[in-house]
Amino acid sequence: EYEQAYIFFKKSEKIKKEINDTFGQVLINSNIGNVYCYQEKYDEAEKYILKGLNLVKKGEFKSTELVFYKSLFELYKITNDHAKCIDNLYKYINLNKELNQKIFSDKIAEMKTRFDTELKEKEAVFLREKNTELENKNKQIEKQKEELEQTLDHLRRSEINLSFASKELKRTLGTTIVGQSEQISKIINLISKVAETENTTVLVMGESGTGKELIAR
Repeated sequence: EYEQAYIFFKKSEKIKKEINDTFGQVLINSNIGNVYCYQEKYDEAEKYILKGLNLVKKGEFKSTELVFYKSLFELYKITNDHAKCIDNLYKYINLNKELNQKIFSDKIAEMKTRFDTELKEKEAVFLREKNTELENKNKQIEKQKEELEQTLDHLRRSEINLSFASKELKRTLGTTIVGQSEQISKIINLISKVAETENTTVLVMGESGTGKELIAR
């Protein structure tokens, strides 16, 4: 079964090379290394695991690199190569720490981006509401201004009409002599004749309230 698996993986590796699938080659070398480990062929296992590790580093598959450090750690633990065992354990720990820090940093950056986006959206909503409120207030002010101008115009017109009516009333009441008797007609006729002359002095006599001021006008 191991031989059949090895043949299958080698054929797959050839295909992956032809289509330039680096990650596929990485996985196949890892599987071949595991097959040799099961067969206790540790030298061959080390060869394929290191080959896969080199491909991982070229392709910068950081998370997969962890798998190979772990495989090497377990391999050297079995073969009692303590120096290499400890070396790969440290590499595994440091890389795992680096990846976790990156994940944490990415999460923080993602949260900050989300927070900034939500804050900007809330600010935009607030500004839109304020703009709408200001527009409504401006409309109300314009409407009140228009109504005030109409009221003032109405008052001005009323004042003009009132002034004109007052003047007309004064003119009518102050210059018209009311009466149809023969005596009044004579007085009006006399006033008309005197008014036609430019330099005439007239003495108007009569009791109080008889219309002396009216005749003088």
